[in-house]
Amino acid sequence: MKPITRVGLALGLFLGFSSAALAADAPDATATIDKAIKAMGGQEKLGAIKAVSVALKGKVTINNADSDFTMAITLAGVDHVRQQFEAEIDGNQIKDLRVIAGDKAWRKNADGADALDEAQAGGLKRTAYLALVATNPAVLKESAFKIDSVSDEQAGDKKLATVKVVGPDKQDFTISFDKETGLPVKVVGKVLSYTGNEVMQETVYDDYKEANGIKKAMHAVVSHDGMKLLDEQVTEFKALDKTPDEAFAEPK
Repeated sequence: MKPITRVGLALGLFLGFSSAALAADAPDATATIDKAIKAMGGQEKLGAIKAVSVALKGKVTINNADSDFTMAITLAGVDHVRQQFEAEIDGNQIKDLRVIAGDKAWRKNADGADALDEAQAGGLKRTAYLALVATNPAVLKESAFKIDSVSDEQAGDKKLATVKVVGPDKQDFTISFDKETGLPVKVVGKVLSYTGNEVMQETVYDDYKEANGIKKAMHAVVSHDGMKLLDEQVTEFKALDKTPDEAFAEPK
């Protein structure tokens, strides 16, 4: 079984914008991201982060049944990922490790270790960077990302600024920020599901706390095509100033 992956305003919201409108919105989008960076700790602190390590636990919902899961993720930029997922689903103990190191990618499960194909590697990279931008929005100012526009919306009692972004793989996604606090609230984009199908993933973040000198959402709910998949709680978070090379070694 392939691993359950994480990550969080439909992309169609922006399809009607003309190129002139996109250009006009870009400064406001940049200002929205700058506000988020300040709210989460500032450019100096976020810019010093070379990698993040996150441990999670919670419930995964498959076929309307909830199961406990744990997951450990290490991210270094958009092309170095280590993801270890464990759960017991339908009586089966699932242990799945996936690693990407630049242009190399592998997985290891009960069937042994082998290389990920291009589609699987690309899907994992995308899921990883969608999670990364909510943890460290400073990466959105790097050349790998293109900010297209910003739009206001309402979510319950919150006013959101939703920014449309084109990612490193040339696919677009949206990230929504609380207009009052500046903190990320939602990330939405297409990903590959655990079955290998393309789905619209929405991740909603809350319960922000101070962690390693920055603000970090400690709780998230992930949905695929409108159906809840993960309800996850951060049990450990580390912002790293040094890339842990050994984390991205080929699994044996």
